[in-house]
Amino acid sequence: MKLTLSYILTLLLALGSSMHVFSKEKFNPETDLFIAQFDNLPDNDDVHSQAALGCILAHPDYEKINFFCATGAWGNQWAHPKSDNWEYINSRSLFKLAFGTEAKPKDTPEQRAKAKWVDANGPKNSKQREENLNFAAEVIKNKTKPILTSGGKVWIMEAGQSDLTAAWVAKLIAEGVTNTKSDVILVQHSHWNEKWTTPEALAYVKEHTNYTQIDDGNSPYGDGPDRGDETPNYKNEAKNFIPEAISKSNPNSHARTLWTKANEIATNTQYKGLISKGSVDFSDTVEGMWILGLSDKCAGLTTVRGFWDKFVINP
Repeated sequence: MKLTLSYILTLLLALGSSMHVFSKEKFNPETDLFIAQFDNLPDNDDVHSQAALGCILAHPDYEKINFFCATGAWGNQWAHPKSDNWEYINSRSLFKLAFGTEAKPKDTPEQRAKAKWVDANGPKNSKQREENLNFAAEVIKNKTKPILTSGGKVWIMEAGQSDLTAAWVAKLIAEGVTNTKSDVILVQHSHWNEKWTTPEALAYVKEHTNYTQIDDGNSPYGDGPDRGDETPNYKNEAKNFIPEAISKSNPNSHARTLWTKANEIATNTQYKGLISKGSVDFSDTVEGMWILGLSDKCAGLTTVRGFWDKFVINP
């Protein structure tokens, strides 16, 4: 068979695409750290995403994952023209249920080492915000440094802006950690999150981390916006999912507790979106699914129904 130049180029492109798909590094639960950072400003989809992630981390297949979470990981949203009508969503009670113990400034080093989440929030343009952000960055730096210096990788479910990430990565680099560009994998699905990250922070994380863009979790699978690997669609107007999750007949008692609290918080915020109508939106969770290798179509988890059956209403 005579091979034309166009055929050869097409073949090489296809091969390169396949190599990209199959050479993707995988999260290693034996050596790696999973970090989830939520802005909680202003969209309450973060609250549903926290409940969803809590369900994943409690599942027998993933309960041994080394993880850490943060709330208050917001960026430059207060410069938004509509921000006067916004509020920071306090979901600390859900964090305690989903993730465990909080790291606090008065904790001993031993207590901080055992903590599973931290709060970076504070009033806008305040000294308290600066102190809380710096404290959260210090805690996460201490969590990530031993991972990165012992051959492991750090994977970030960036369910918000990247200002907090920039802060703790800068602390790592200041202490001589040299492999953040290769071994800190920041996963971002949202154009909006990037737009409202402080520009200097966005430029910093793009330069100093393995910055990975994936498709938006608010869109149907494979329906973009096209910016990377396809993602599940975890935004659905159906009103049956929350009742299923919080029903006393749900055999998954932990999931029932998480979604009851998430529903309570989300329906009492100013900015409600779909959630105000009894629907579900945990679109930020697609980054975690990608990190754990669960976002491919063959996993059967690309819809809310698939996720619900696996993580929410399973016995």
